[in-house]
Amino acid sequence: MRKAVLLLVIVGSTFAFAQRPLYKDPSAPVDLRVEDLLRRMTLEEQVAQLYFYYSRDTLAFDKDGNFVGVMDT
Repeated sequence: MRKAVLLLVIVGSTFAFAQRPLYKDPSAPVDLRVEDLLRRMTLEEQVAQLYFYYSRDTLAFDKDGNFVGVMDT
């Protein structure tokens, strides 16, 4: 009996974690989607988004996506 209950708990928790994140749900309100996405992002990812927004130079990022500054030619 204990093994069956344990199996149900494991399977149930797997489905709970496998659910689609709120930020990917187009039917959810935008403000909740934004909050969910920002909670999941690291500070470095959030700052990189700001750099990308303010940079119009596509050469400002290296091959790994790291901001390296504006490289005017």
